This record gives sequence, structure tokens and C-alpha cells, in this order.
Amino acid sequence: MKENWTLKDDLDCYLYRIKELIKNFFENIKWFWQRGKRGYSDRDLWNLDEYLTDLFISALRYLRKNHYGYPPLITDEEWNGILDKMIAGFVANKVIKNDSLNLNKKEIKLLQGKFKTGMALLSEWYNYLWD
Repeated sequence: MKENWTLKDDLDCYLYRIKELIKNFFENIKWFWQRGKRGYSDRDLWNLDEYLTDLFISALRYLRKNHYGYPPLITDEEWNGILDKMIAGFVANKVIKNDSLNLNKKEIKLLQGKFKTGMALLSEWYNYLWD
């Protein structure tokens, strides 16, 4: 980063951001429309794994907080534990994607294990993700 940051530098940054907003205005409208019509946009496909990770984190957290039922043969507490492990798995995946350069091999292996556990539970309980 520049040591002697000036007001002109701040203005340049703001002008650049405004220019980018204007430049991408119509694309943002198109992506918004696509998400409403088909549930995803062309932009989401550029990094589909990240889009789905964010979607699962928010949806599973909402389901965990707001569910009224749970699968047969298990208790509400067991279902909450399963949902917590799924959430932890997707959060671990997000950390790996965003911070992999700052993590050592042991941390990455631990996070990958959480993600694999979360994915296995998602596969096992997929048809029970309802409320």
C-alpha cells in the first residue's frame, strides 16, 4: 500500500468504483433477472462451487433456526446436530477457498475433513431438507 495516501488517491478510488457501478449496471440487472427466472445467473456459473457453498450455508442456517419438524427415527436435538455438522462443513470449505494461502497443511486437512463430513451428511439426509 502507498505510504503517503492523499485526498486525490481517495477521490480516484471513489471515481473508479462509481465508474465500475455504471459500467456493470445493465449486467447486474440481467443477472438479477436471471436469478429470478431460473434460480441462478450467468455470473453464478463463473464460480458455481462458491455460489452453492454460500447458498447452502445461509439455507442450512435458516433451516436450523426455523425448522418445525425433523426426520423420522431421530430427535430434534440429533437433527440440529446433523444440520450443525453440515453447516460447519460448508463453512470449512469457504475458509479453505478464501484463506488457503494463510493455512498450514494440518489446518487444511482438518477443514477438508469437516467438509467431507458435511458433504456425506448432506448426501445421507438430502431428502429431509424440508420444513
